[in-house]
Amino acid sequence: MSVLFVAGKGLKRLDEAVADDLDEGDGEGEDIITVPAWPDLPYLTEGLDVGATYKCSQHCWFSFGRRFHFYEQFERLADFANYEQRPPGADQTGAFRELFRRGDFFGPVVSAKLAADFSYWDPLARAGGILDESFYEHYDQWREMFKFAANDGALWLRCS
Repeated sequence: MSVLFVAGKGLKRLDEAVADDLDEGDGEGEDIITVPAWPDLPYLTEGLDVGATYKCSQHCWFSFGRRFHFYEQFERLADFANYEQRPPGADQTGAFRELFRRGDFFGPVVSAKLAADFSYWDPLARAGGILDESFYEHYDQWREMFKFAANDGALWLRCS
């Protein structure tokens, strides 16, 4: 199975009455999203209201191929960032920290922070990509994905 993310930008909060009128099959996951609650990781939704429904003016799908290959590259990103595995409640700072918490929804504030991390580390990742093109292809797609959602958008896992 493929790993698919949807990134949306230009989010506008829908009135509760409008959101309540939406049928279950009315495109939620593409241009309409309800912000999930993350009690352990509340900063993932920063910039949006938990439980609120939003419509995005633009959305873009990002496909990472097979799940095994995605997680293999994800582990390589963790090695690249010198990320140490710690329990979810442990404080840990550094590049890509929010991504490694295994959330599947990222609001505009976290997306902007991750876009900045990917941009900052891009020259080093690009240099490593000379030796491993597959890693850099994933890195570049992650960078573009978070850049798309930064500031006024969100990003969510659609399928894995």
